[in-house]
Amino acid sequence: MQFLPLACWEVIRVLCSDKDSGSGERDARGQLRGHKPRYELRCARCGCAFPGEKGVYKCSNCGARLEAVFSYETWKSLLRDALFRKAPRGMWRYKELLPVELNISDTGGSVRRPGADSAAGDERRAFAGCSRGRVLEDVITIGEGDTPLVSARNLAKHVGIDDLLIKYEGANPTGTFKDRCMSVAVTKVLYLGGKGVVLGSAGNAGSSAAAYSAKAGLACYVFVPATTPSERVIQTIMYGGKVILVKGTVNDCIDLIASIQDRYGWHNVTTAGCYNPYQTEGPKTIGYEIARDMGWQVPDWIFAPVGGGGLLASIWKAYGELCDLGVVKGLPKMVGVQAAGCAPLVRAFQKAADPRDIETWGEPCTIAAAIGDPYPLDGEMALKAIYSSGGCAVSVSHEEIIRSQRLLAEREGIFAEPASSTTIAALVRLVQEGRISKGTRVVCLASGTGLKDVRLAGQGLKAPPAIDRKGKGLEEALKVYQDE
Repeated sequence: MQFLPLACWEVIRVLCSDKDSGSGERDARGQLRGHKPRYELRCARCGCAFPGEKGVYKCSNCGARLEAVFSYETWKSLLRDALFRKAPRGMWRYKELLPVELNISDTGGSVRRPGADSAAGDERRAFAGCSRGRVLEDVITIGEGDTPLVSARNLAKHVGIDDLLIKYEGANPTGTFKDRCMSVAVTKVLYLGGKGVVLGSAGNAGSSAAAYSAKAGLACYVFVPATTPSERVIQTIMYGGKVILVKGTVNDCIDLIASIQDRYGWHNVTTAGCYNPYQTEGPKTIGYEIARDMGWQVPDWIFAPVGGGGLLASIWKAYGELCDLGVVKGLPKMVGVQAAGCAPLVRAFQKAADPRDIETWGEPCTIAAAIGDPYPLDGEMALKAIYSSGGCAVSVSHEEIIRSQRLLAEREGIFAEPASSTTIAALVRLVQEGRISKGTRVVCLASGTGLKDVRLAGQGLKAPPAIDRKGKGLEEALKVYQDE
């Protein structure tokens, strides 16, 4: 008589439990006993853990921020398979690595990496039988993700390095990387049965939240500083966002919301991990995409603009996950870039301060509105990433930002917002100082499009010459450009 191996009996047990959703002993979280949840929320201070599907935003024990922690040991094959999937296009091909309750058995197009563990199928079936309550079959997406990683040969030659890549997040639906945050955040709100969202924003997250809320049929309230560029305000209103102008900084907007959100029953989707731990996971997919497009090779340096600090921290986390899953070897050095007129993270780095001791900046004075945060709410995580990676933090001047914005547009055809251009300015500085060598491979994040700050960009430009419809004055007009 032949006996089935123990592993086969385990697969049969899981398959049988899938057929009858009511069978099988379950714990308080609705998980089949013997299976750890795919992810949980864990307090960064006291270590308390919470089930992700409950919609917890802060630690109920100590009030500190929460972070999504994935169970790599239990679900390793399933999570690793997501990184090699060819379809669907966009951010949600990595949905197993995002903190949203999804029917994993419906994820199509999975591609098996050579030598991948065959247990992935078992894990997928087990997860399909573990979901508690309503499973969201569709995510709220407008096609975010899979943004281009541009080989910037012209700019690399000008700067003096061999290999420069620009990750252009301005190609997202609303022109910013914040679309990744909002796709996750709004999907989660819909799963939880929410009817409205609120956030404090410097403009980019606000317009993104309005767009994704429109797609989901949710009310969206956006509190922005009264000094926010009109292009960003108009974009938000066009998506149906209800804009409130606040006479203060973006941190003032965020603080105000925290004090009133419960009164109105709003879900806070502000792009800061201390207010919404789910949205923080969206930008991780930028790191996955960079690694994938580079053939799973790790760049030497990654430059990211820092306002709240969440973008840099999320990309660092992505590379840590890729290492844990055995997909890449080594980690990049992270460079956080701020404007000289609002640089609390850079000041802390220069003082070698503890990441928990970042001091609030005074009144912001910068053209880079998207990163004008007097206090970086995710700064602790960002500064930890910089220290851990052996990277650095750099501040750049108004003049350097303008010059780099023009340089990126003229050399590579990428019109990025001033905040994005800070990464190019910082790269130029570090190369000139000899801190980055010629043979280094660098990735610069261009986090948003310059079309959100058109009037600002036009301030330093000369008016083009005009001629009549018969061509009179053409020679004189051409001389204007020949003299440049």
